[in-house]
Amino acid sequence: MDGDDEPTGDVMTPLDATLDRIGMGYYQWSLLALCGFGWLADNMWMEGVAIALPRVQDHFNMTGQQVGVLSSFFFCGMMFGAVVWGNCSDVLGRRVAFNATLVLSSLFGLVVSISPSFTVLAASLLLLGSAVGGSIPTDGTLFVENLPKRKHWLLTFLSVFFSLGALLTAIVAVIVIPGHSCPEAAPGSSERPPCDVALQNAGWRYMFGGLTLITAAMFVGRIFLFHLHESPKYLVHTGRPEDAALVLRAISKVNGTPLNITVEDVRDTLTESPTTYDGEPLRTRSESQSSRGSRSLGSNDKFSRLDTLRNGLTAWYRLSSASLVPTWRRTTVLMWGYTLFNLFFPKLVELRLGTHQEGGSVSQALWNVVIYTLGGTPGSLIGAWMVETRLGKRKSLAISTGLTGIFCLLFSVTPSNAGVMITSVGVSLTSTIMWAILYGMTPQMFVTEVRGTACGNASALNRVAGIITPPLGGFLLDLDVSFPTYTSALAFIVATVFALALPYESAADLEASEPSRGSAYSLLH
Repeated sequence: MDGDDEPTGDVMTPLDATLDRIGMGYYQWSLLALCGFGWLADNMWMEGVAIALPRVQDHFNMTGQQVGVLSSFFFCGMMFGAVVWGNCSDVLGRRVAFNATLVLSSLFGLVVSISPSFTVLAASLLLLGSAVGGSIPTDGTLFVENLPKRKHWLLTFLSVFFSLGALLTAIVAVIVIPGHSCPEAAPGSSERPPCDVALQNAGWRYMFGGLTLITAAMFVGRIFLFHLHESPKYLVHTGRPEDAALVLRAISKVNGTPLNITVEDVRDTLTESPTTYDGEPLRTRSESQSSRGSRSLGSNDKFSRLDTLRNGLTAWYRLSSASLVPTWRRTTVLMWGYTLFNLFFPKLVELRLGTHQEGGSVSQALWNVVIYTLGGTPGSLIGAWMVETRLGKRKSLAISTGLTGIFCLLFSVTPSNAGVMITSVGVSLTSTIMWAILYGMTPQMFVTEVRGTACGNASALNRVAGIITPPLGGFLLDLDVSFPTYTSALAFIVATVFALALPYESAADLEASEPSRGSAYSLLH
């Protein structure tokens, strides 16, 4: 096996072995596509908001600073959604978040497309962000928990869908926006012709309507064309091994190779003792429900509702704390700090291309976006290949991040239009490799009990970049037009050091190196 293959043999739990026996069949391949829909929707809507902002600015006659509020509302929603849906997947189960995110995204996307006022649009984008924001952390968690260990690299492959999301939005925008936007100023003139926004500037609405239809088609595929079972790892770690055995028997039957799976085949710990962190046991959902049920008998509805709210907040706090225990704290903080750089650079690419276009048009600008997103599409496949070589996850992450920083520097000093386009595609390709590895790596860094919450928190902090980028970028641009690019390059170089400093590549590596802690932590991979 290659150097980065995950540990097997003595770190294989019975549940890991059972998943390997079931293999990679129809159920897992279908789940790959359906989880990919969530990743596609995430980037599809992010790209859609970015493309729509100039058209929305014309529509409601807003200043650039005012229309930037929409982006902040959307990313605030994504930050909130990542935390809530991540915790929901740990407390209520993976299926709830998996099914709800795209359904709500379709509903709120429709409201966005028909918003009659700026205020309604801002509120609907906040709600849309809260739904879309849960896709990556929850879908990645569900997918990896249904894979045999030798196929964990496919989690990195999910980023192909992430890249396709941006490309799909750019193509939809090229089709509907140029012919349905306010007229541009004539060459050599700064005055734009009058525009009846209700009749001439509906392109951004058509684009959001198209994205809503695409999202609706994806959730129909998830709910009506596929029977999703709860994650067997989640069931085991919430005290329901019998249900896990039933689920795995059903999955093996779907794959065409029915297996007789017993409770003994789904154990996922080194010992029978409950999983703990810092010496304190993690309460399972079943245990929480039992104690809550005995306490609520005879209580009135008011106290039951308060109990439910308190238990939900307590679960989030405990699960978040579990992702920051001493053994995992360094990795958690590094991953969170690293994801803060995600959405900083694409805005700079758009700005730099804009300054190099002479007589540019809406159509030309949108085609630039298509080229940029298309250039990054192979990055997901390259990232999936790299992690399976002797480079492993950490070195692959460091190399792709360092190259992104180098292309940032080249982008800032190139004097020609062709150079700007080539270096921007270079940034797109290397950053896509980087994010493919990072997004595929994150769920594997945490154990089952905290995986959804930890990934949700990491994704939430990632969205902070979308909130702080507009004011930070504006401040740096006021100082010097090159400062944002140099700052971004520096950030990627620092992140390269962070990647090399990661102490391990997955929770399984940690367990393999610390066998004495088997009574305290469960093995997941």
